[in-house]
Amino acid sequence: MHKEDGKTEEEFIEEILGLNQELEKLNQEVHLLEGIIAHNIKEIAGDN
Repeated sequence: MHKEDGKTEEEFIEEILGLNQELEKLNQEVHLLEGIIAHNIKEIAGDN
């Protein structure tokens, strides 16, 4: 069953594009944190 959210198609597209931009920003932050974590693990293990 489809429930209408009251948004126009334009509002929906604007919202989904904004959410996609936020996702892309968060993915960039994830990759940065992955590198920091990998570096820290190597430091802890004395494997640098």
